[in-house]
Amino acid sequence: MPFLLVSPLHQFLELFGTPQWSLIEFHQASTHFPIGLLLAAALFDFGAIVSRKKVWNDVGFWMQMLGTLALLVTLAAGYFGNPYTSNSDISQRATWHRNFAFATTAIFLALATWRVKRQGKLNRMETGLYAFVTLVAVATISVTGWIGAHIE
Repeated sequence: MPFLLVSPLHQFLELFGTPQWSLIEFHQASTHFPIGLLLAAALFDFGAIVSRKKVWNDVGFWMQMLGTLALLVTLAAGYFGNPYTSNSDISQRATWHRNFAFATTAIFLALATWRVKRQGKLNRMETGLYAFVTLVAVATISVTGWIGAHIE
């Protein structure tokens, strides 16, 4: 009977133990969330242009905000968890990856700031420009991920 009174999470942790993740492992596991959210934001923005429905724009806005937040968390985990400090080839690739990550994050932060300042009142032309720049930024984040995948 006491087994039924214990939470499922507690039961799981008793069976398998507490996961021991480093920051870099968390970074590696979490990188796909911001990419997916930010790509979806761009697609919903294009959908808003085509359909002219406000709900598409609203979904794009929230995807952009969540994706940018997830990007910041992922960037911080990668930055603070970076195990490469020597002057080796791997360390140089990690440096390129970090530099692309900072540039990508700056682009997405600028886009999020622009969108919040406009308070969801982007006209059709601004939404199109915004979605195009978001796709360019998604391409940049894809290159960043590709570099990161080839560090080791």
